[in-house]
Amino acid sequence: MKPYPNKNAAALRADTGIQASLKTLSGHLQNLRIPDGSKMNPAKTCQDIKLCYPQKKSGEYWIDPNQGSTKDAIRVFCNMENGETCISANPANIPRKAWWTKSSPSANKPVWFEATMNGGVKFAYGNKEELPNAVAVQMKLLQLLSTGSHQNVTYHCRNSVAYKDAQSSNLKKALVLKGANGQELRAQGNNRLRYTVIEDGCSESNGNWGKTVIEYRTQTSARLPIMDLAPMDVGKPDQEFGLDIGPVCFS
Repeated sequence: MKPYPNKNAAALRADTGIQASLKTLSGHLQNLRIPDGSKMNPAKTCQDIKLCYPQKKSGEYWIDPNQGSTKDAIRVFCNMENGETCISANPANIPRKAWWTKSSPSANKPVWFEATMNGGVKFAYGNKEELPNAVAVQMKLLQLLSTGSHQNVTYHCRNSVAYKDAQSSNLKKALVLKGANGQELRAQGNNRLRYTVIEDGCSESNGNWGKTVIEYRTQTSARLPIMDLAPMDVGKPDQEFGLDIGPVCFS
């Protein structure tokens, strides 16, 4: 005679399997609710990590603003003092040399570094191992999720005015920046499109290297990051410049 199947044992195994599945699902839901910024459990923004884990320190974390597959998550710097999400430029440093030795730029026709100058480097963001398209998509969503953004650029100069011309005491030779939405950011004009200068060491042509640090802050996050730059005092062989492109930070 064949033994009857133990219905209780079968039911117990089924119940154990269900419990395990529910536990796994519960863990996944918990991760969605409380992302810790790890590669396997990225947050939407750094602010989310700060709210869920107030004890976490500033540093590198993973975010995934589109909340899709974790494969397109990007690594960022989280400032846990204020919850800002910062994405580094790539490359962050442009070497110093005479990039433009043709005609001098005019106020109506800036010579853009990436778009016009021979050998000009494209302003890109994110880490080298991340796909540029993935970073662009995530940054676009980050712009929509943010109420403000800011970024610094340092202009290293030799015989090239970056902001105020000491000789003429005006801003006609001040740098022009191009924002992510195509708008030009200048030293004067519309207040909302005007950058500020933290340090100005590029006001005269004396043969020495100096630097000017520019900052732009906005409540319209779509204007950043900076995508190009146009020096207005270049064109001669002894006029050289280099750049340090700071991270763009969203809040």
